[in-house]
Order: sequence, then structure tokens, then C-alpha cells
Amino acid sequence: MKLLVRKMRENDFDSLLPLQQEIQRLHAEGRPDLFRPEAVSYPEKVFRETVNDPAWRCAVCEADGACAGFLFAWVRHLREHRNMRDADVLLLDDLCVGEKYRRRGIGRALFDYARAAAEEAGCSRIELNVWSFNEEALGFYRAMGFLPMTMKMERHIQTENGEEAAR
Repeated sequence: MKLLVRKMRENDFDSLLPLQQEIQRLHAEGRPDLFRPEAVSYPEKVFRETVNDPAWRCAVCEADGACAGFLFAWVRHLREHRNMRDADVLLLDDLCVGEKYRRRGIGRALFDYARAAAEEAGCSRIELNVWSFNEEALGFYRAMGFLPMTMKMERHIQTENGEEAAR
């Protein structure tokens, strides 16, 4: 299989939409209390704005000419924070590999693109968030050398009748 990782373009929206829908369904199945199955992270207007924003590093991975995955990341400049050191960080917002393309090197190729973008921008690290139910993504990120940095926790509030809110 021939892989090509390239900078994302505005006209990629239609080919990326099925992958956005796939990842949204995965999130809606994992946390139906949080995610709407019909939504996508980058609807067309947001997609076009993001792809054209110079702070963003967006890429597509094609496998034999077909869209197999994508990456949305942006450079964050932390400056004069009240308790943290100045830093430039690449925030990996979304990395998706279509289900039928997984375990073929596409995720690694997109991560390599992100790492090169981080190095080019002078970033000291790459950060990301991943949902705890997404074991496959957690395993991938661990394999790419990511380690836990923080932990976001939640506790559901009980309803008036004493039952925990539906999850």
C-alpha cells in the first residue's frame, strides 16, 4: 500500500467527512451521555477556517489514493502564565485513522507529520487529550511514546430521587 501524507486542503472536506462521522459514532457509543452521534468536530465552515489558519497543522494521509486518515493540530504559545514556564506546544486536537485502514502505519505516518510540524515550530512537546474508553487510541498513543500528564475526572450528581444521573 502506498501512503502519502500531505497538507490538508479546503477541497478535502467531502473526503474527510466519512472519517469524521466514523470517529463521532465511536465517541457517541463510548459516551452517549456526552456525544451526539450526528455531529462532527469540523463542520464545513469550521473546517475551512481551520485549514486556512496559520496556527493549525492539518494533514491527510492517503492510502493508494483514498483518504485513510487525518490530523488536526495547532501550535499554542504559552507565555507569562502565572505558574507555568513559557513554552511552545503542539496540541494534537484530532488524529483519526479509518477503521478499515488501521494497523497499516497510517497513524504512525500522521504522528510523524505532527512531530515534524512540532519540531519546525520550535515546540518543546506534543500534547493531546484522549477519552478513557478509547482503549485502541490509548494503546496507539502509548506506542508513540506518550505518557499521562494530567487526569480529568468526573462525578455524576444524584437526581432528586437519589439515583445517579444517567450515563
